[in-house]
Amino acid sequence: MSSNIAISQSLFGHLAHKFGDHPENLATEALSYVLNRSLVARKALVRFIAQSGVDLSSDIRFQTQVSGADEAIPDLVGITPNNEVSFICEAKFWAGLTENQPITYLRRFSENAGGSLLFLAPSRRIATLWPELIRRCQQSGHLHKEEKQISSEYLVSKLGDKLCISLSSWRLLLNAMRHALETEGDMDMAADVRQLEGLCARMDSEAFLPLRSEELAGSIGARNIQYNEIVNDLTDTLVANNKVSIRGLRATNTQSGYGRYMRVGPFGCMLQVNSSLWSRLRETPIWFSIQNRDEVKWTYSPQAKERLFLLESENPPRLLQEGDELLVPLFMPTGCERDIVVRALLVQLEEIITHLTGEKQPQNLDSAQ
Repeated sequence: MSSNIAISQSLFGHLAHKFGDHPENLATEALSYVLNRSLVARKALVRFIAQSGVDLSSDIRFQTQVSGADEAIPDLVGITPNNEVSFICEAKFWAGLTENQPITYLRRFSENAGGSLLFLAPSRRIATLWPELIRRCQQSGHLHKEEKQISSEYLVSKLGDKLCISLSSWRLLLNAMRHALETEGDMDMAADVRQLEGLCARMDSEAFLPLRSEELAGSIGARNIQYNEIVNDLTDTLVANNKVSIRGLRATNTQSGYGRYMRVGPFGCMLQVNSSLWSRLRETPIWFSIQNRDEVKWTYSPQAKERLFLLESENPPRLLQEGDELLVPLFMPTGCERDIVVRALLVQLEEIITHLTGEKQPQNLDSAQ
């Protein structure tokens, strides 16, 4: 049996997977247990974080679920002997970001001392979670002084001389800790880390994640219907404002969701709810796709890509490509009433259409065709 298979079939991984409604909490407690009991493990973490450009002391102590006046509850907090927060770790498997993440957590750090905010996630989630973290930082005014990719599973952005946010896979960090423990001959603690690796490997490899009762609540189904209704409302508004034409085009149910085809000048577009793109590319269910349109089929459009270059140059890029489709994720504000959400999406759509048409004034697309 290979070591990877042995890790993924660990006893802790099996039990946590079978009985834990919130495996992130179990993983966090296990990580805290190892770090607080082993100086070798703490030093391994310090070396790991040092790659991001932030130096931590190996004398920090770790606490889980530390609440504060901001009402945020980070999973794991590293506190210095001077009682300052120098390290925050948020453990993720497949749960979404909360409204506090990452901005409220960044405010926990002293302006002078700085610190490191680390998100841990399955390797399969790195590609979608990192752009969302960067987008939220930028929206809050946290400008990036330096961004670097230490590896495909360890990404770092420095927000100041002593402050950084980073995202790593569980596999990468735990492998570094276990290797350090084995090198020092602490095989018992290394075995504990291997148990935690088992849970993380299983969460990373499961094709079908066990259902939670809240995922079957009627509100989930209602929310999916609301996404479709928002797509319809946005389409109707764009048509009423002469931004797009839908003449001869129908609403379409797809394997990944629901969409409305439309024409924008020479381009064929689709405003859609797409669960596949949501799960793989960016953390939003609503997308806008662009292609060239002709009488036979819609194809890749280099012209559209050129006109949308400003979106592609953003960090993270707001223009993506998959096959012959150009894709733009549309982001929804959280904690807002429906009309505010629709308005925010409409602003993004009108920006895209303005780039595509090169015209700021509405044009009657139906009468022009």
